[in-house]
Amino acid sequence: MWFLLQNVYGFTSILLYIIVTYLTVRERRHFSHSFVVLFVVFAVVNILSYIGLYLSLRLPIFTKRTSPIAALFENFPFPSLLRYIIFLCYYLPYCQNMTILLIIFNRFRAIAFPFSKEIPYEVLLSIIAILILPLPLCYDLLFTGAFFKYKESFQGHYLISETAHQRERLLYLVVFECAVAFFGLMLNGCGILILLRRSMSHNRRKEMRLFIVSCICFLFQAVNAIVTLCIYLFAWNSRQLFVAIFLLPVCNDLNSLTLPYYFILFNRRIKKCFLDLPLCRRVVNHRSSGEPPTKPTPL
Repeated sequence: MWFLLQNVYGFTSILLYIIVTYLTVRERRHFSHSFVVLFVVFAVVNILSYIGLYLSLRLPIFTKRTSPIAALFENFPFPSLLRYIIFLCYYLPYCQNMTILLIIFNRFRAIAFPFSKEIPYEVLLSIIAILILPLPLCYDLLFTGAFFKYKESFQGHYLISETAHQRERLLYLVVFECAVAFFGLMLNGCGILILLRRSMSHNRRKEMRLFIVSCICFLFQAVNAIVTLCIYLFAWNSRQLFVAIFLLPVCNDLNSLTLPYYFILFNRRIKKCFLDLPLCRRVVNHRSSGEPPTKPTPL
Protein backbone atom coordinates (compact mmCIF):
# COMPACT_ATOMS: atom_id res chain seq x y z
CA MET A 1 0.00 0.00 0.00
CA TRP A 2 2.81 2.41 0.90
CA PHE A 3 4.61 1.56 -2.36
CA LEU A 4 1.38 2.25 -4.29
CA LEU A 5 0.91 5.65 -2.59
CA GLN A 6 4.48 6.65 -3.48
CA ASN A 7 3.91 5.67 -7.10
CA VAL A 8 0.64 7.64 -7.33
CA TYR A 9 2.24 10.72 -5.77
CA GLY A 10 5.30 10.45 -8.03
CA PHE A 11 3.29 10.00 -11.24
CA THR A 12 0.95 12.90 -10.36
CA SER A 13 3.88 15.17 -9.50
CA ILE A 14 5.74 14.40 -12.74
CA LEU A 15 2.57 15.09 -14.75
CA LEU A 16 2.12 18.42 -12.94
CA TYR A 17 5.80 19.23 -13.49
CA ILE A 18 5.35 18.83 -17.24
CA ILE A 19 2.19 20.98 -17.24
CA VAL A 20 3.65 23.75 -15.05
CA THR A 21 6.89 23.80 -17.07
CA TYR A 22 4.86 24.18 -20.28
CA LEU A 23 2.83 27.02 -18.74
CA THR A 24 5.96 28.76 -17.43
CA VAL A 25 7.60 28.63 -20.86
CA ARG A 26 4.35 29.81 -22.51
CA GLU A 27 4.08 32.76 -20.09
CA ARG A 28 7.83 33.48 -20.15
CA ARG A 29 7.31 37.16 -20.99
CA HIS A 30 6.16 37.64 -17.38
CA PHE A 31 9.34 36.07 -15.92
CA SER A 32 13.03 36.81 -16.32
CA HIS A 33 14.89 34.76 -18.92
CA SER A 34 17.30 33.27 -16.39
CA PHE A 35 14.44 32.21 -14.08
CA VAL A 36 12.64 30.39 -16.91
CA VAL A 37 15.82 28.53 -17.90
CA LEU A 38 16.57 27.60 -14.28
CA PHE A 39 13.00 26.39 -13.77
CA VAL A 40 13.15 24.18 -16.87
CA VAL A 41 16.52 22.76 -15.79
CA PHE A 42 15.17 22.18 -12.28
CA ALA A 43 12.12 20.33 -13.62
CA VAL A 44 14.23 18.09 -15.87
CA VAL A 45 16.72 17.35 -13.07
CA ASN A 46 13.93 16.54 -10.60
CA ILE A 47 12.17 14.17 -12.99
CA LEU A 48 15.43 12.37 -13.82
CA SER A 49 16.32 12.23 -10.12
CA TYR A 50 12.97 10.63 -9.33
CA ILE A 51 13.50 8.02 -12.05
CA GLY A 52 17.05 7.33 -10.84
CA LEU A 53 15.97 6.91 -7.21
CA TYR A 54 13.05 4.77 -8.31
CA LEU A 55 15.31 2.34 -10.15
CA SER A 56 18.18 2.30 -7.65
CA LEU A 57 16.42 2.55 -4.26
CA ARG A 58 12.62 2.54 -4.25
CA LEU A 59 11.96 -0.44 -6.52
CA PRO A 60 14.75 -2.71 -5.14
CA ILE A 61 13.93 -2.05 -1.48
CA PHE A 62 10.35 -3.28 -2.01
CA THR A 63 11.54 -6.35 -3.94
CA LYS A 64 11.29 -9.49 -1.81
CA ARG A 65 13.43 -12.56 -2.32
CA THR A 66 10.41 -14.44 -3.64
CA SER A 67 9.72 -11.76 -6.27
CA PRO A 68 10.31 -12.78 -9.91
CA ILE A 69 12.46 -9.68 -10.51
CA ALA A 70 14.76 -10.36 -7.52
CA ALA A 71 17.04 -12.50 -9.69
CA LEU A 72 17.21 -9.70 -12.27
CA PHE A 73 18.55 -7.25 -9.68
CA GLU A 74 21.00 -9.72 -8.13
CA ASN A 75 22.33 -10.72 -11.57
CA PHE A 76 21.93 -7.46 -13.46
CA PRO A 77 22.75 -8.16 -17.12
CA PHE A 78 24.25 -4.70 -17.81
CA PRO A 79 26.76 -3.77 -15.04
CA SER A 80 27.87 -0.57 -16.80
CA LEU A 81 24.25 0.64 -17.09
CA LEU A 82 23.71 -0.06 -13.39
CA ARG A 83 26.82 1.96 -12.59
CA TYR A 84 25.40 4.99 -14.41
CA ILE A 85 22.04 4.60 -12.63
CA ILE A 86 23.76 4.58 -9.22
CA PHE A 87 25.85 7.59 -10.26
CA LEU A 88 22.72 9.55 -11.25
CA CYS A 89 21.10 8.58 -7.95
CA TYR A 90 23.76 10.67 -6.15
CA TYR A 91 24.68 13.22 -8.82
CA LEU A 92 21.17 14.51 -9.59
CA PRO A 93 20.21 15.40 -5.96
CA TYR A 94 23.33 17.58 -5.83
CA CYS A 95 22.23 19.21 -9.11
CA GLN A 96 18.78 19.74 -7.58
CA ASN A 97 20.20 21.64 -4.65
CA MET A 98 22.55 23.70 -6.83
CA THR A 99 19.54 24.73 -8.94
CA ILE A 100 17.59 25.63 -5.80
CA LEU A 101 20.45 27.90 -4.70
CA LEU A 102 20.52 29.68 -8.06
CA ILE A 103 16.72 30.11 -8.18
CA ILE A 104 16.74 31.58 -4.66
CA PHE A 105 19.54 33.96 -5.58
CA ASN A 106 17.73 34.95 -8.79
CA ARG A 107 14.51 35.82 -6.91
CA PHE A 108 16.38 37.58 -4.10
CA ARG A 109 18.32 39.72 -6.58
CA ALA A 110 15.09 40.74 -8.33
CA ILE A 111 13.77 42.04 -4.97
CA ALA A 112 16.95 43.54 -3.52
CA PHE A 113 18.20 45.07 -6.80
CA PRO A 114 15.10 45.58 -8.98
CA PHE A 115 16.87 47.73 -11.60
CA SER A 116 19.95 45.55 -12.06
CA LYS A 117 20.54 43.88 -15.41
CA GLU A 118 21.36 40.23 -15.93
CA ILE A 119 25.05 39.39 -16.00
CA PRO A 120 26.36 38.48 -19.49
CA TYR A 121 26.39 34.71 -20.03
CA GLU A 122 24.48 34.30 -16.75
CA VAL A 123 22.36 31.43 -18.03
CA LEU A 124 25.38 29.58 -19.44
CA LEU A 125 27.35 30.04 -16.22
CA SER A 126 24.38 28.85 -14.17
CA ILE A 127 24.01 25.65 -16.21
CA ILE A 128 27.76 25.01 -15.94
CA ALA A 129 27.57 25.48 -12.16
CA ILE A 130 24.62 23.08 -11.90
CA LEU A 131 26.23 20.34 -14.00
CA ILE A 132 29.95 20.69 -13.17
CA LEU A 133 30.24 21.63 -9.48
CA PRO A 134 28.60 18.42 -8.13
CA LEU A 135 30.93 16.16 -10.16
CA PRO A 136 33.87 16.11 -7.67
CA LEU A 137 31.51 14.80 -4.98
CA CYS A 138 30.47 11.66 -6.83
CA TYR A 139 32.44 11.22 -10.09
CA ASP A 140 34.29 8.17 -8.70
CA LEU A 141 31.03 6.19 -8.80
CA LEU A 142 31.52 5.90 -12.56
CA PHE A 143 34.69 3.85 -11.98
CA THR A 144 33.54 1.59 -9.15
CA GLY A 145 31.63 -1.66 -9.34
CA ALA A 146 27.88 -1.54 -8.76
CA PHE A 147 25.74 -4.52 -7.84
CA PHE A 148 22.69 -5.39 -5.75
CA LYS A 149 22.59 -7.84 -2.88
CA TYR A 150 20.36 -8.59 0.09
CA LYS A 151 21.29 -7.07 3.46
CA GLU A 152 19.99 -8.14 6.84
CA SER A 153 17.83 -5.79 8.91
CA PHE A 154 15.51 -6.03 11.88
CA GLN A 155 12.64 -6.63 9.42
CA GLY A 156 14.35 -9.43 7.53
CA HIS A 157 16.38 -8.92 4.36
CA TYR A 158 16.17 -6.04 1.91
CA LEU A 159 17.71 -5.56 -1.51
CA ILE A 160 20.09 -2.64 -1.88
CA SER A 161 23.00 -1.61 -4.07
CA GLU A 162 26.42 -2.04 -2.51
CA THR A 163 27.30 1.57 -3.39
CA ALA A 164 24.23 2.95 -1.62
CA HIS A 165 25.27 0.99 1.46
CA GLN A 166 28.28 3.31 1.89
CA ARG A 167 27.05 5.45 4.75
CA GLU A 168 29.39 8.38 4.18
CA ARG A 169 27.97 9.15 0.73
CA LEU A 170 24.43 9.30 2.06
CA LEU A 171 25.56 11.42 5.00
CA TYR A 172 27.34 13.97 2.77
CA LEU A 173 24.24 14.30 0.60
CA VAL A 174 21.94 14.94 3.58
CA VAL A 175 24.36 17.49 5.11
CA PHE A 176 24.46 19.32 1.77
CA GLU A 177 20.64 19.42 1.68
CA CYS A 178 20.62 20.84 5.23
CA ALA A 179 23.03 23.60 4.18
CA VAL A 180 20.90 24.50 1.14
CA ALA A 181 17.72 24.58 3.23
CA PHE A 182 19.23 26.95 5.81
CA PHE A 183 20.76 29.18 3.13
CA GLY A 184 17.39 29.40 1.35
CA LEU A 185 15.68 30.21 4.63
CA MET A 186 18.21 32.96 5.33
CA LEU A 187 17.86 34.55 1.87
CA ASN A 188 14.07 34.47 2.02
CA GLY A 189 14.18 36.08 5.46
CA CYS A 190 16.44 38.83 4.08
CA GLY A 191 14.00 39.34 1.20
CA ILE A 192 11.12 39.80 3.67
CA LEU A 193 13.14 42.36 5.68
CA ILE A 194 13.96 44.31 2.49
CA LEU A 195 10.28 44.39 1.49
CA LEU A 196 9.24 45.54 4.98
CA ARG A 197 11.48 48.60 4.68
CA ARG A 198 9.84 49.71 1.43
CA SER A 199 6.46 51.35 0.89
CA MET A 200 3.73 48.75 0.56
CA SER A 201 2.10 48.75 -2.87
CA HIS A 202 -0.09 46.05 -4.38
CA ASN A 203 2.90 44.40 -6.06
CA ARG A 204 4.93 44.60 -2.85
CA ARG A 205 2.17 42.82 -0.94
CA LYS A 206 2.11 40.05 -3.54
CA GLU A 207 5.90 39.70 -3.36
CA MET A 208 5.75 39.69 0.43
CA ARG A 209 3.15 36.92 0.41
CA LEU A 210 5.21 34.82 -1.99
CA PHE A 211 8.35 35.29 0.11
CA ILE A 212 6.53 34.31 3.30
CA VAL A 213 5.13 31.17 1.66
CA SER A 214 8.58 30.39 0.25
CA CYS A 215 10.06 30.93 3.71
CA ILE A 216 7.58 28.42 5.16
CA CYS A 217 8.51 25.92 2.43
CA PHE A 218 12.22 26.25 3.20
CA LEU A 219 11.52 25.96 6.92
CA PHE A 220 9.74 22.69 6.17
CA GLN A 221 12.67 21.60 3.99
CA ALA A 222 15.13 22.44 6.78
CA VAL A 223 13.13 20.44 9.34
CA ASN A 224 12.86 17.58 6.85
CA ALA A 225 16.63 17.60 6.23
CA ILE A 226 17.44 17.76 9.96
CA VAL A 227 15.11 14.85 10.74
CA THR A 228 16.68 12.85 7.91
CA LEU A 229 20.17 13.67 9.22
CA CYS A 230 19.20 12.54 12.73
CA ILE A 231 17.83 9.29 11.32
CA TYR A 232 21.10 8.65 9.47
CA LEU A 233 23.15 9.30 12.59
CA PHE A 234 20.86 7.09 14.65
CA ALA A 235 20.79 4.27 12.09
CA TRP A 236 24.56 4.08 11.63
CA ASN A 237 24.90 0.33 12.06
CA SER A 238 24.06 -2.03 9.21
CA ARG A 239 20.84 -3.41 10.72
CA GLN A 240 19.22 -0.01 11.30
CA LEU A 241 20.46 1.51 8.04
CA PHE A 242 17.33 0.07 6.43
CA VAL A 243 15.34 2.89 8.04
CA ALA A 244 17.55 5.56 6.47
CA ILE A 245 17.55 3.91 3.05
CA PHE A 246 13.77 3.56 3.22
CA LEU A 247 13.28 7.27 4.06
CA LEU A 248 15.74 8.67 1.49
CA PRO A 249 13.32 8.46 -1.50
CA VAL A 250 10.46 9.81 0.63
CA CYS A 251 12.46 12.83 1.82
CA ASN A 252 13.76 13.42 -1.69
CA ASP A 253 10.18 13.42 -3.02
CA LEU A 254 9.09 15.94 -0.39
CA ASN A 255 11.96 18.25 -1.35
CA SER A 256 11.86 17.96 -5.12
CA LEU A 257 8.32 17.04 -6.22
CA THR A 258 6.39 19.74 -4.33
CA LEU A 259 7.37 22.67 -6.60
CA PRO A 260 4.49 22.28 -9.14
CA TYR A 261 1.94 22.19 -6.30
CA TYR A 262 3.49 25.38 -4.90
CA PHE A 263 3.22 27.16 -8.27
CA ILE A 264 -0.37 26.06 -8.90
CA LEU A 265 -1.53 27.08 -5.41
CA PHE A 266 0.35 30.37 -4.88
CA ASN A 267 1.32 31.80 -8.29
CA ARG A 268 -1.84 33.48 -9.60
CA ARG A 269 -0.73 33.61 -13.22
CA ILE A 270 0.21 29.92 -13.37
CA LYS A 271 -2.92 29.01 -11.39
CA LYS A 272 -5.16 30.89 -13.84
CA CYS A 273 -3.45 29.29 -16.84
CA PHE A 274 -3.75 25.86 -15.22
CA LEU A 275 -7.49 26.28 -14.60
CA ASP A 276 -7.93 27.48 -18.21
CA LEU A 277 -6.55 24.22 -19.60
CA PRO A 278 -9.20 22.24 -21.56
CA LEU A 279 -9.21 19.29 -19.13
CA CYS A 280 -9.56 21.50 -16.03
CA ARG A 281 -12.24 23.61 -17.71
CA ARG A 282 -14.14 20.46 -18.66
CA VAL A 283 -14.01 19.20 -15.05
CA VAL A 284 -15.22 22.58 -13.73
CA ASN A 285 -18.05 22.71 -16.27
CA HIS A 286 -19.06 19.14 -15.45
CA ARG A 287 -19.27 19.96 -11.74
CA SER A 288 -21.19 23.16 -12.31
CA SER A 289 -23.67 21.48 -14.67
CA GLY A 290 -25.15 19.47 -11.79
CA GLU A 291 -25.93 22.58 -9.74
CA PRO A 292 -29.32 24.29 -9.92
CA PRO A 293 -29.52 27.42 -12.08
CA THR A 294 -28.72 30.67 -10.33
CA LYS A 295 -31.10 32.82 -12.39
CA PRO A 296 -34.61 33.20 -10.91
CA THR A 297 -37.39 31.58 -12.92
CA PRO A 298 -39.99 34.01 -14.32
CA LEU A 299 -43.41 34.04 -12.64
